[in-house]
Amino acid sequence: MALRAGHLAMGIGALTEAADHFAHAGVVLTDLRDRDQVVSSAVYRARALSLGGDVGSAWRLLSSLDDVGSAGDEARRAAARELLRLRWREEPNPTCLDGDRLAALVDSWLHGLDDPTDRCLAGLARVAAGEIDGPRAHYRDAAADAVAAAEASGDLSLRAEAQLAMRRALMVWPGSFDERRTASEAAVAAARSVDDRELLGRSVRMLHTDAMVAGDRAETLATLATFDVAATAALREHQGLAHAGLAAIEGRYDDADRILTVAAKDLADSDLPATSLEFVRVVLALDTGALAAELAQYEPLIAVIADPALTAAFALAAAVEGDADRCRRFLDDLVPELVADPTPVLWPVSMAMVAEAAAAGDHERCGDLLAALTPFAGSCITPAAASTPWLGSVDRHLGLLALRTGDEGAAVDHLTASLVTHEARRARPWAARSHAALAMALRRVGRDDDADAHAARADALVRELGMGSVALVGEWGVTASRRRVTPGRRATFVREGAGWSVGLDGGGAGRVADLAGMTHLHRLLDTPGSDWHVLDLYGADAGAAVAESSGTEVLDDTARRACQERMRVLTAALDEAEAHADLGRVCRYVPALDDPVTWQLHAPDR
Repeated sequence: MALRAGHLAMGIGALTEAADHFAHAGVVLTDLRDRDQVVSSAVYRARALSLGGDVGSAWRLLSSLDDVGSAGDEARRAAARELLRLRWREEPNPTCLDGDRLAALVDSWLHGLDDPTDRCLAGLARVAAGEIDGPRAHYRDAAADAVAAAEASGDLSLRAEAQLAMRRALMVWPGSFDERRTASEAAVAAARSVDDRELLGRSVRMLHTDAMVAGDRAETLATLATFDVAATAALREHQGLAHAGLAAIEGRYDDADRILTVAAKDLADSDLPATSLEFVRVVLALDTGALAAELAQYEPLIAVIADPALTAAFALAAAVEGDADRCRRFLDDLVPELVADPTPVLWPVSMAMVAEAAAAGDHERCGDLLAALTPFAGSCITPAAASTPWLGSVDRHLGLLALRTGDEGAAVDHLTASLVTHEARRARPWAARSHAALAMALRRVGRDDDADAHAARADALVRELGMGSVALVGEWGVTASRRRVTPGRRATFVREGAGWSVGLDGGGAGRVADLAGMTHLHRLLDTPGSDWHVLDLYGADAGAAVAESSGTEVLDDTARRACQERMRVLTAALDEAEAHADLGRVCRYVPALDDPVTWQLHAPDR
């Protein structure tokens, strides 16, 4: 009777009452020493608890069951499958599970690996353990084993679970996106064939994320409609995130806020946390320029948790606020970590924010970030297993980084591609960003009319959406930065005693005497993006005193124009020498900076 009452309560959504009925049934069945029914009642109770959001209690219940391996095949496999679904039901919140213990429990409940169902469950357990403890490359092999065993079992539900496991094993970016999407589609197809709304909802959530990464608006909307059949608390939270995220992407901020409020109330009515829903409000502030203010409440967490995504958000917020020193401190810690290890689930989001902050501040490792992101050109940025936050096209970030490393042609190509993606996706805030960056890039390659058109469109969208000054973050000036000789390498140019030390990391430094013009060259390189008139540059030192003492013009108009032209020629030659790390040519042209006579002797022909 207690089991029947529990099932009835489950059927009407009374999960707390269902859990109580199943607990009572377990006590009675234990007294009757019906091992299979004891395990089954525990499985049902764990399901009621975890579907209601109490994954911790469900985990403690299942992990403390005695002698599950002595139960019949149906009971022990049901216990294993229920245990494996617990992580589904706590996302997107932090896990309370122990991955290694979960895998060990499942192994102990199996009767060997001769049966394909048992082989599949063993593979699923290894993938779950990897997901809980952090994605590891060899869990892809475990997922492949599970897929093969599921096919051999003929169990459609198990096939869907195995394809989901493969999707999870591939969710970090170094894996193939095409494989990832194929696994999601296979999981959805199998889940549609069985009566399991939770399995279908989770499969569609993965496919929805893949559609967002691809920038596929039609499939995004189609999967979101199917996603609305979700049955669990975790999927209800993801459902709210997906709908709010879509509204924000399109610039419908009031709709996004309303969706988050309704979703949070829905979860609160069930006594469930809505931490992720609240954090998404912070992401919305990225479009309004209020990111720093919204993030302030999370700043104490930086000292206690190593979360690259959170630190990256603070770096970007500092860049938006114009606090270059604070931004650089965050970047100096983050960039080496992200460049070295692209496997964390939040790597795409972390990398996107770091790339934008680094481009804004002209960080010396823009070249390394460009190289790390280039393989993902043509895709969009989301976490590996969720559709929010969506941070636009990778190509926009590549375009900004290419501008900082001096490749204006590549920048125009990337930024044009990003604009196409954003407009097809109806992502208006991101289209505004692409228009603003593309206008700057086009101006640098001399296409002023096209630049004016894109700038006007960016301004119109910014005014319409109330974006403030966040469409283009950082000080860019008119010309590209000349700080970097080779992308990703740090240049050395410092005064040492009576001379200068000039060189590149890894290539040694050369000693150069304090020749005429070295101070001026140092000043030019120390102020990238700034235009210096030759007389202003000269006047910063001794030239100012000469002009003041004479009370007359130092140069007439003809001489002034000749000086300016020669300076342009010499600057171009220096840029080329720096780009090829040619220290000899750099030192050859340096003395010509402030001596008209040596311009004639050393400057290259036009």
